[in-house]
Amino acid sequence: MLRKNKLAVIFIDIDKFKQLNDEYGHLIGDQILIETAKRITSSVRADDDVYRYGGDEFVIVTHNIAKSRFIDAMIDHLLECFNHPFMLEQHTINISISIGVALAPDHSTEYKQLLELADLAMYKSKRHPKKSYHIYQEGEKKE
Repeated sequence: MLRKNKLAVIFIDIDKFKQLNDEYGHLIGDQILIETAKRITSSVRADDDVYRYGGDEFVIVTHNIAKSRFIDAMIDHLLECFNHPFMLEQHTINISISIGVALAPDHSTEYKQLLELADLAMYKSKRHPKKSYHIYQEGEKKE
């Protein structure tokens, strides 16, 4: 069965997490990870999958995307959730995230490659602080 709908792999990294962990300690660092997971989960549809990939990285897999603009709207909503500081113990902490996106079947149909391309796109977004997310473009390479 041929599907016209797309799948998106969205790679998320907490900006400067190591510095936050060093400054506030590992207990606050753990709370940042928990609150980040909650905010990410609250920003996706019920049938989308959210994973902690490791350290301060998360992956969202969205299914059945009929139009690419859905991705933009979802990511805008996700970024809006991080416009509000985290209130942890006596600390008010501003958290920012960088996001990269790869689409199937546009960029690849292999999950491992989609993850690598979304990671590559995330690093592109880190280099452009005014834009917190980047959708992979054909031919991009690691710099």
